[in-house]
Amino acid sequence: MSAPASPTDALNATIENKDSFDQSFWTKINRWQIGEYQRECQRLLQDYKGAMNSITQDSHNVDLIVKALEKATERAYELTNPEKAEWFDVFVIRNIYDDPDLKALIDSDKFAPGRRQELYEAIEDMVLQYPLFPHQCYALVSH
Repeated sequence: MSAPASPTDALNATIENKDSFDQSFWTKINRWQIGEYQRECQRLLQDYKGAMNSITQDSHNVDLIVKALEKATERAYELTNPEKAEWFDVFVIRNIYDDPDLKALIDSDKFAPGRRQELYEAIEDMVLQYPLFPHQCYALVSH
């Protein structure tokens, strides 16, 4: 197998060679992904809180967003590490903006239509970077 030119090529190579990896490989990746998702949710919540500390004009909406982010983060931490995972499990995309409470808030009149559209475009760009894989995976399939 030649060296992949991009992460997408590495992912394709992983799928093409999925039978050469055992279940523990997929389980480790799936557990790593869940941990990354949980840390990402926590970082987003803390970053948002930090950025909003200086904004006091619209504290009600800020509080609504913080509460929705807190719920989404709690849900992320409720995810359990699987005992076993299959190759297709590592392609599940987890995104904090898919959380039902946060999604409902974004779709509500609390967000101006223009700001909502900007956020959806940013989310769409972010989702294109998923699924995440540990860097070691790229090394495994690039030999």
